[in-house]
Amino acid sequence: MLGKVLQGKLLTRQFLKGLGITQEDHCVLCIQDTETVDHLFFSCSFSAYLWQLCKLKLGFNPSISNLVDEASKIKFKVRRKCNTSTLAKLVLSALVWHIRRERNNMTFKHESKNEILVLKELYKDVQTLMQQGVWKYSTQVH
Repeated sequence: MLGKVLQGKLLTRQFLKGLGITQEDHCVLCIQDTETVDHLFFSCSFSAYLWQLCKLKLGFNPSISNLVDEASKIKFKVRRKCNTSTLAKLVLSALVWHIRRERNNMTFKHESKNEILVLKELYKDVQTLMQQGVWKYSTQVH
């Protein structure tokens, strides 16, 4: 999923509207702007809040730019094979997955959660993956 998003191959509402598949192109998480990849993962108030809290928790500068830059920062800032590197990569992947899941839940099920609940689920998922050692095989940031 992260690879698809990094390559800009995510089917956003803006893209689907351009194809005539949907009439709406607004972000369902914040309803403030057009849903593009950059908006969905960074400009959206819902997503920006999650990014900032995760980056603070990791000890990174809380400012955010775009997904490709964030992945690059993580890749080059924590090159070592250490727990911080592993944790940062897991958080990046999990954050993208959780934001996308919330967007899909709002779009298709009309269900929503607040940011704190999503953050708690994200922390729990990352903690479980670290304990199980799943990260050894599934967290490559390109």
